[in-house]
Amino acid sequence: MLGRSQLAVAPLGFGAWGLAASDWGGRADVATARRTVERAIDLGLSLFDTAPSYGGGDSEALLGLVFSGPGGAARRDRVVLATKCGPHGDPRASLERSLRRLRTDHVELFQLHEIPVEAGALERQLERMHALVEMGLTREIGVCNATTRDLARASTVAPLASNQGPYNLFDRDVEHEALAFTRTHALAFVAYRSLASGLLGGTHTTAPRFAHGDHRARLHWFRGREFARRRAVVEQLRELARAHDLTVAQLALAWTLARPGITAVLAGARTEAQVEENAVAAHTSLSADVMLAIDAAVSRVYAPRPLRRGVEVAETPDAAGNVHVRVCERGVARTLTVGTREAYVMRRLDGRTPYADIAAEWDGADDQPLLAAQVIHLVDQLAALGLLEESHDA
Repeated sequence: MLGRSQLAVAPLGFGAWGLAASDWGGRADVATARRTVERAIDLGLSLFDTAPSYGGGDSEALLGLVFSGPGGAARRDRVVLATKCGPHGDPRASLERSLRRLRTDHVELFQLHEIPVEAGALERQLERMHALVEMGLTREIGVCNATTRDLARASTVAPLASNQGPYNLFDRDVEHEALAFTRTHALAFVAYRSLASGLLGGTHTTAPRFAHGDHRARLHWFRGREFARRRAVVEQLRELARAHDLTVAQLALAWTLARPGITAVLAGARTEAQVEENAVAAHTSLSADVMLAIDAAVSRVYAPRPLRRGVEVAETPDAAGNVHVRVCERGVARTLTVGTREAYVMRRLDGRTPYADIAAEWDGADDQPLLAAQVIHLVDQLAALGLLEESHDA
């Protein structure tokens, strides 16, 4: 069930961003995309997630073709349709445009795509979205990419059904607070980016070069040391998957589906074959030993590294808000200047504390969360400066 709502969904859902968006390797052929959606519904996938920004509305329009064509009404009855609105626009106008593209008179779930940062903006948007429930244009409302603090504020404004956020065996920030909040407050958690934008498909053995305009070209895990680390994990998963007659993608999806607190997992597909491959994961039960083996593969590659001896981080910032770091090497001392976040991370680099824990325990004055990926990026920078002990990771 999606939170306290009466909306039941299959655990594996369909993420429709890449289906018709030019920033996912070019637009898919309409006929192929349509068959892909129809096959997904036939295989029992019920939660279909889209947004006006996906392909400039083309993703919604493609789904609308499926629901308006032969057999479309019957398929629509089997689907929990979810779309979104932006943080600042008019939710009603946005949803009405989406409904025209989707060729339906309502959606089951209407989500705030991003959390606005301006004072009072979150509350105003949620009040306007909730009014659309009373008008019958949507059954439920939800949010996306919300921090625990965002969820606490949002929950006082309107009844929410869900929070959607990124989650896969690499990117697990939500495990520390967000999942606990959703469980405690009876909210659904819908996981997207479950295959790390395709990296967990297992096909990238070298760092890929994406076409101009492809959003994946901006993702840090497709280049440099982070790609090398993730590829090292994928190679370990490949052997584990082969031993259980699964693909890497099926193993990764099955892991995510089995995690506590996860209501539904969105996986994108551009062909019928990809949908069929993903669907196997929904019927795959991984043993506790396999789940532990997957976690161990990630932990080995991301083993925390300590600061080198002779690196001292000041406990308090100076008048400008900077923190001084004294580096002593071969009897010669030099001073570096870093920000409060960087200083916090450096103090915690003891070689034992996982990077995700360091990120989760940050409670800075800027009220902005610290992600594990940001900690890892800083660690790479410190390593390049020679400030960390030697490591044998990827």
